[in-house]
Amino acid sequence: MAVRFAGSLIQWTVDKLSALLPRKAADSSNELSNSSLEDLERLERSMKRIQSTLLDAPKGSMLDWSEKHRLEELREVAYDAEDLVEEYEYEVLHAKMQSRSEMGEKVTTDLSSIVVSVPVPEEMALRDKGIRERLDEIVGEWEKLRWGQNDGVKQPGLDSLSRPPTSSLMYEPSVYGRHQDKENVIEILLNEPSDGGKNFTRPCVLPIVGMGGVGKTTLAQAVYNDPRINSYFDLKDWIYVSKEFDVQALTQLLVSSLTKNPCQPMQLDGLHRVIEEKIKGKKLLLVLDDVWNERPMLWHMFRTPLFCSQSCKILVTTRNEKVAKNMQTITFYPLRCLEKEDSWQLFKQVAFENQDLDEHANLLEIGRKITEKCGGLPLAIKAIGCAVHFESGEEFWRAILESDLWELEVGLNEVLPALQLSYDCMPDNLKECFMSLSLFPKNYVFSKEFTIRFWSCLGFLKLGSRRSEEEIGSQYFDDMHQRSLLQRIQYDEQTCSYIMHDLVQKLVEFVAGDSLRKLNVETLNLSSDKGRYLSVLVNELPKSIEFNLIQQSCSLRALQIFNTVNPWLGKYISIKLNEGFFQNFRSLRVLNFNNTGIRTLPSSIGNLKQLRFIGLARTKIRTLPESVGLLYKMQTMDLSECNLQELPKGIMNMINLRHLIISKWSNIRMPSGISYLTNLELLPVFNIKIGSGCGISEMNKLSKLRGALRISGLENVQHLMDVVLADLFKKQYIDVLVLDWSYGVPQTDTYSSMRVSNIDHAKVLEALQPQQNLLELEIYQYPGLNYPKWLGDSSYSRLGRVVLFGNRMISCAFLPPLGQLPSLRDLLVKFMFTVEYVGNEFCHHDGQNKAFPSLNTLEFKYMPRWVQWFGVRDGDFCSLKTLRIVSCNALRLMPEHLSCSLEKLVLNQCGDLASLPTTLTSLTSLILMGDINKSLLTNVTLPSLKSLQIGFSQNMQYVMLGSMPLLEVLIIKGCKNLKSLFGLTGLVFLKELQLDECPSLLLPLDERVQPLTILKVTNCPKLSYWEQSQMKIYRELDSLLEAFGDANMFRCEGPNDFTRNKCVGTDYVEDFCSSTGKNDELQPALPTVGDEYNLHWLFSVARITQENGNMDQQSTSSRKRLRNGWKKGPKDNLGKGKQICDESSGTSIASASGSEPGSFGGTSEENWS
Repeated sequence: MAVRFAGSLIQWTVDKLSALLPRKAADSSNELSNSSLEDLERLERSMKRIQSTLLDAPKGSMLDWSEKHRLEELREVAYDAEDLVEEYEYEVLHAKMQSRSEMGEKVTTDLSSIVVSVPVPEEMALRDKGIRERLDEIVGEWEKLRWGQNDGVKQPGLDSLSRPPTSSLMYEPSVYGRHQDKENVIEILLNEPSDGGKNFTRPCVLPIVGMGGVGKTTLAQAVYNDPRINSYFDLKDWIYVSKEFDVQALTQLLVSSLTKNPCQPMQLDGLHRVIEEKIKGKKLLLVLDDVWNERPMLWHMFRTPLFCSQSCKILVTTRNEKVAKNMQTITFYPLRCLEKEDSWQLFKQVAFENQDLDEHANLLEIGRKITEKCGGLPLAIKAIGCAVHFESGEEFWRAILESDLWELEVGLNEVLPALQLSYDCMPDNLKECFMSLSLFPKNYVFSKEFTIRFWSCLGFLKLGSRRSEEEIGSQYFDDMHQRSLLQRIQYDEQTCSYIMHDLVQKLVEFVAGDSLRKLNVETLNLSSDKGRYLSVLVNELPKSIEFNLIQQSCSLRALQIFNTVNPWLGKYISIKLNEGFFQNFRSLRVLNFNNTGIRTLPSSIGNLKQLRFIGLARTKIRTLPESVGLLYKMQTMDLSECNLQELPKGIMNMINLRHLIISKWSNIRMPSGISYLTNLELLPVFNIKIGSGCGISEMNKLSKLRGALRISGLENVQHLMDVVLADLFKKQYIDVLVLDWSYGVPQTDTYSSMRVSNIDHAKVLEALQPQQNLLELEIYQYPGLNYPKWLGDSSYSRLGRVVLFGNRMISCAFLPPLGQLPSLRDLLVKFMFTVEYVGNEFCHHDGQNKAFPSLNTLEFKYMPRWVQWFGVRDGDFCSLKTLRIVSCNALRLMPEHLSCSLEKLVLNQCGDLASLPTTLTSLTSLILMGDINKSLLTNVTLPSLKSLQIGFSQNMQYVMLGSMPLLEVLIIKGCKNLKSLFGLTGLVFLKELQLDECPSLLLPLDERVQPLTILKVTNCPKLSYWEQSQMKIYRELDSLLEAFGDANMFRCEGPNDFTRNKCVGTDYVEDFCSSTGKNDELQPALPTVGDEYNLHWLFSVARITQENGNMDQQSTSSRKRLRNGWKKGPKDNLGKGKQICDESSGTSIASASGSEPGSFGGTSEENWS
């Protein structure tokens, strides 16, 4: 590690010196006189000499102790040399900034044209001399060690412990947790891919991908030896590949296996001929275990002779997604870690093999905790299980539990080398980035964007060719993920985060060494100056932190605070910094106070000349000192979700700032001078202010802006020419644009100023035309009377989402022509108070083109004057799946030719709409809320409808269900005037019926429905007799919830009533107990219902536990299927109810405080849809 770090730092320092120091061929206008260059030039020569010396360093880890010590020294000197060069670079930059200031504010911001002369300061010259002397000493000692007689003791390196080869034979007595994985893989291998009727001869390759030790080889062995595989394939072969993908050698191994004889020396062509002859017309299964090759050409050469097989299936195991994607013909199979119970079963098998568990009852609880430390990784589980197999002493087991895995011999010799292979096979440029992840706490969830910025600010992303640092960092990050070192957490299609497995975290901490350190806040003290990167972990709240103990450690490059309790409770972490705290931190590059309660920064922060990243997100910071204007090298400022009121004026001096992260809806005041930040790439919001604030014309020079941008305060624009100067159309990298008048909040005085203003906001919006590769556009409270021509132009071929929020005072009477946007998927129109008609102008038919060809979701909300929607032709909206119309009470007519592809329709507060289109043949979900016309469902046919939900409609008196033959879910709530449901008997597919707060609803006694899955009737007093008449049918229900019309009618007649019901409300059980006086009968019944009687849900548990206190002492094994409990009853009994549910399964279950299945949501439409 020291070699790689030192080599990288020295290379960077040499390059930086070469760029800073003028060459001899330069003229007299160079920045330094020749007399000032001698010291730095000598440093450059010394650094180049040490570079050539490092070429003799061993590539592996077989280092003499003296060699290792010298390399660590070299790393520290390289750090100091880099700091020295960076400080000189800052002095040059500072001189240029002062020169620009003297020239006046209107001078160009291109500092490369400003020539300054900066001599090397005396203090810096002395440090330079000391660095060169240390370098010369290290070079001399290194040469003695490498070329002299070396009798030092060698330290065995981890890479000398390579993974042993594998074979197809299994030595595992049982394989836990992989049954479904095995079945999935076998199914893929036995199914021939569809080839459209053509002869399919291409080898089918299925890679199994997972981190080291996860069990890829074991799964492949289980598949390889399955009888179904043996009977299907004519030939099988297993080849262990490992790091080197030697085509000749691997081909020879395949020939030897197929011929059952040693392979004779021959050319590759001859080998291919032999393989072709042996496999022609036969079915072949080939397993390639542990593949690392990333070169597609080598793989193509190897697979050449396999095309002549009748059916060739290749099963590959690898840790690297990139390897899998190079080889796969079908999507690779990801293999995850074991679940908790499977991990425990595997550990028991290894640790207690051939032993009686009853004799080791005292070790079981400890064993479970040891298993949890392994994080579901089979290799670690088996390794530790073997270590404790012959030990029965409880003290030994507890010592294993409390030890770090790498402190154990089995961890160091078996688990770590297996994981280290992934690290060793990385390119060197990835390794220092990977090691920096050791600064993250255990189970820390991080984003790709933050990590790349972190690497960039630490100088780990070296520019090459024409790629930006972000592009290089993205490649590095993706590479680590593909190597199974990072695990993705997917939230939705567009949002994901990442986390490291616990053992990968241990690995990265191991290889990082002492220079990257994590300390708990309670032990905050650096014992030496070797720590260059420091993370402080806060493990309890509230906490007050004082940093006086690390004030002398001026060599720190990164200082971070991590709230490991709850990032959203950072206000309880108080940080106190005295005014001169930062005076000695001249090497600091990253300062991260995100998610803390810090309130102020001392003015000494201006001394952090090398600072590139400062994180103040979700803090209590309200102001920044003006001294931040001295941070010329700042690249990233994270100010999201903090209390900052305005940016300091000195921010204009941060000429290297690339990421100014502010919350999208922040109204932070921006000073004049933002235009100087010409390197700015990320600026989520640009706030326009009147007076001394920044104007929109300052956007002119921000040509590198990318991603999402919100321009707010557009009502403050005074001159149209300022908007023209902003030149938004040339901002080619902005893909999400939000244009906002009045900060998105209606303000009376703002609209008053608009009415007297001479500016035409329609022309403002016209001048704000964005670039044509835009992906999303949002316009808020636009006060113009018409929309510009560019909005809706088909040249915006990638525009996928549009949001239009109207203006209460001044608004367009018609919607813009959006129908010809070819990629528009989501459209939200809201608060268009003056729109009365949506017609031909909306679809904007152009010849034979259909309108809205890609639209998936369409929403109209709060349009009180909207009367009619027309102008839709047959074939328009051909991709529409979801339509929501909310608070459009005047709407009387919907288009008849609305797309037949519509699957979900939500109508909320649309009381004048008396009929639905007749083309809704694909509609599967209909939600009607609030004021709904009573005739809406009278003459409509919905042949595909599966779910009907009606809520809080006082006009609805009856519902016609006969035209909904496929209905499966019927939910009606809060319809106080509803009297009848016609056609309920004919709903043969109905599975769920919920009726709530319908006091007038009456169903005849002979109105019987088919057996349901879920029935819930509450607050419907007229249905009590109907409920009683259904009792015989409902004995067969899978789910019997509640019927409050007369709860006694649904009480259980005895324990046997549990036999058919998977879901029972215990109100009825309690009724049985209290009426019979046989509470003891409940006790033997309840523990068995989860097993013998398949009980999955148990409600009102608190009322049972109150009377049956010993219920939680019963055997949990008989309640394995009990999934959840709906706690109801006295508050002091909730704990007992949760305990019953928690003990009902060996695995994690949903919280017992959750809602019961099929429960009614809230009154808002969002809870229904």
